[in-house]
Amino acid sequence: MQIDKDHIVNLTIFELTEVITPEEKIELQAAIESNAEWKALYDKVKADLTTEELDAKRKQLQDDFPYFFAASQKKLRISKTAKVIGIATSAAAAAVLLAVVLIPGTHPTQTNLGELAQYKGSNDIELKIGSAPVINLSKQQGTIQAGNVVMNNQNSQLSLKATGNAGIATLTVPNGKEYMLQLPDGSSVQLNAATTLQFPLTFKGNAREINIDGEAYISVKKDAAKPFFVNLPHGKVEVLGTEFNINTYNAQEDKVAVVNGSIKVRSASDSSLVKPGYEATVGTGSPLQIDEFDPYDVLSWRKGEYPFTDASLKSVAVLIERYYGIHVKFEGETTSQKFTGVISRKTPINNFLTGLKLTGFVKEYSFDKEGVLHLK
Repeated sequence: MQIDKDHIVNLTIFELTEVITPEEKIELQAAIESNAEWKALYDKVKADLTTEELDAKRKQLQDDFPYFFAASQKKLRISKTAKVIGIATSAAAAAVLLAVVLIPGTHPTQTNLGELAQYKGSNDIELKIGSAPVINLSKQQGTIQAGNVVMNNQNSQLSLKATGNAGIATLTVPNGKEYMLQLPDGSSVQLNAATTLQFPLTFKGNAREINIDGEAYISVKKDAAKPFFVNLPHGKVEVLGTEFNINTYNAQEDKVAVVNGSIKVRSASDSSLVKPGYEATVGTGSPLQIDEFDPYDVLSWRKGEYPFTDASLKSVAVLIERYYGIHVKFEGETTSQKFTGVISRKTPINNFLTGLKLTGFVKEYSFDKEGVLHLK
C-alpha cells in the first residue's frame, strides 16, 4: 500500500504498544530507513508519547471493549488477542483516527440495529409502478401481483416479469438498507443505502435505459443489439456488457468505476471510454476526468464496509445517517480533527460511537426517545 504520514504514525503507535505484526514491523523499518521525513515523524511520535500515557489508554480500552483498531486505512487485520489502541497525538497532525471497529463487541449495554430500528420506526424499501399504490418491499415478501407485473421478493432481492406495456417503476432504498434487483433483461443492480433507481418494466426498442441517483453496482447482461444506458445527475453511461459501480452521493459530481469490460461515459460537453481499474468523474461545469481507483475504497460497501479518509466529523455523521439509518444532531461546536476509518454494518452503532468517544473525538453521545443520535 501507499505510505503516508497517517500510516507511519499508526505503525509507530502499534510498535510502542507492542501490537505490531511482524509484517508491519518490517514495513515500518523499511520506511524510516529509506525516508528522512518518515524517520523524523517516527522519532517525534516516540518523543511525544510517554509510556504512562500509552499504558493507561491501552488498559482503559482493553477493560471496556474488545475492539481492535487497525493500523492501516486499506489493510484491515483482525485478531482476537490483539490489544486495543485509541490514541491520536499532536505528532499525527489533524488527520489521524485510530478507531476502526472490526470485532463485534459484547458489552451488555450495546444496542443492535434491529432493536434500534424498532425503537425509532423503520424506513422501508418501496417500489412505485406508475400511478398505482406504493408496494412496501420490506413488508411484502414472496410473490407479489401488481397489474400485469408478477414479482418475487425474497431475502432483499427482487425479480419480476411483466407483460404488455407495463410502464416505469421507481425503486427507493432508504438510509440503513441495501437491496438487489434483477432487471427484465437479466442484468442485476445492487443498490446501496439512500439510492433511487428508475427503470422500465420491459425493455422495448433498440436500447435499455435506467436512471440512478445514489450508489449501485451494476452487472449488465450482454446484448449487442440493445446497448445499455444509465442516466446520472451529471452524465450518461453507455455499455454493451460489463460490471461497474456508480456513485452520485456527491451532489456536485458523479463517479463511475469499471470492474470488468468497458464503458463510455458522457458529460454535457465530452465523452470518454473507461476501462477496468479506472473511474470516471463527471460534474457540472467540470471536464470529464479519468483516474485509477482503489477497489477497497470504491467497492467495499458491497460487503457492508464503508471506509472514509480525512473526513470531518460532520461528514462521518452523514455516513452514520446513510448506513445505519439514524438521524444525527450536533450539540455545541464540533472538532476540526479529520477522521480516517471504517464503518461496518456488521458492527453495532454503539461500538463505533464508543470508539469515537474513547479517542476523544466526541465528548458524549446519546439517543433520544425518537431514536435521534445526539453528539457533543
